[in-house]
Amino acid sequence: MKTAVVQIASFLFVALTPYASLAAFPLYVMANLLLGPASLVSLLVTSQQVGNTLEFSETGFARRVFQAWYWSNVGIAIPCISVALYLFMFGLQRGDHIVVRRDTRELSRLSGRIDLLIGHSKNDADPKGIKTLLAYIMYDPSRGYEKLDESIGDGRDVSVTNIRLNAKGSNTFSYGSIWNRTSDLLAVQDREFSRKDGNVFLILQTGSYPYDIIQLPETCHATEIDGVIRFAKDQCEKMGETRLRQLATR
Repeated sequence: MKTAVVQIASFLFVALTPYASLAAFPLYVMANLLLGPASLVSLLVTSQQVGNTLEFSETGFARRVFQAWYWSNVGIAIPCISVALYLFMFGLQRGDHIVVRRDTRELSRLSGRIDLLIGHSKNDADPKGIKTLLAYIMYDPSRGYEKLDESIGDGRDVSVTNIRLNAKGSNTFSYGSIWNRTSDLLAVQDREFSRKDGNVFLILQTGSYPYDIIQLPETCHATEIDGVIRFAKDQCEKMGETRLRQLATR
């Protein structure tokens, strides 16, 4: 029963995973064409009929052949499962940048929200290196909110980030962003930016709509929220922007 389950799982992952199929499918076919019949024949030859049942020896050549068949299927299934899981998590994304994970943090008194899109870029010297691809710091230094709504996701071609803070009455603070990972252009509200000009964006409340959207001019290499905040505060000091001074890293 256990062998049958492994074989079925191997076949499904090989059949449903095109990249793994190129190498794994021929191995899967050869292992089953050679070892499958050999296992069955050797078990039948070495079995003994006792009453209405066949009994097999737990040692000997037949068992070794059967184990070789079993473990060859396991050996094929494991890489197929690994490739399938990777493709399920990241393989649906296209473009020059792949988002591996998102890190977020709500600021104290729900005065804002920080979102990091972390992943790797295909054109880097180390394309597997993890870095901050985009960072959004949404902050209202003079007010706290009561509820946060979000709509975020990384689709095949674009990554979307929509955050909305709500307070009593009609007080809201929100922004929407969509990033095309192929063109490396993004829109925050109704403004278009190139991520190559800076990967950290500040969305700062001004007390009246519209609020300020600031693209910091340098690239942030930090991959944790506290490091991105420190980077943003340093950049703001150079620019004379004072609103982030009240933003603590914890």
